[in-house]
Amino acid sequence: MAPDAHGLTLLPFFAGERSPGYRGNARAALVGWTLATTPTEIWRATLEALAYRCAAIYDLLREVTPARACIASGAALEHSRAWVQILADVLNAPVTVSGEAEASARGAALIALRALGIISDFAALPAAFFQTYQRARERQKMLYHSLLQT
Repeated sequence: MAPDAHGLTLLPFFAGERSPGYRGNARAALVGWTLATTPTEIWRATLEALAYRCAAIYDLLREVTPARACIASGAALEHSRAWVQILADVLNAPVTVSGEAEASARGAALIALRALGIISDFAALPAAFFQTYQRARERQKMLYHSLLQT
């Protein structure tokens, strides 16, 4: 399925928003579905929506650090090339998947090694669909602001 081909916009706040807005009262919303919407389309929209939320955090981090690499780990990423590619496309940055059991500790160590100049680059995945994801990301951002304005 092509990026954003499903026509859905999802706000994935099933347990409130934890970051970057920290709104415990935020709720999930799925906009654009019809009787013809398939479970695969909903799943793809969910992965894309989660990637857009990661991108919101990543954008804030880029304001304070020049690093362009994103290191992600976990069973979902380790076992799904599609999910890794979606994340790389949305972030417009390389994503390196680590099967490390202590991913947080390893990530902190890698960031420190990069800051010290010991590591210069991480493995990269192409982000061929950045423009398509960018448009979808902007649509999700607009829906977020319209539904959760304070």
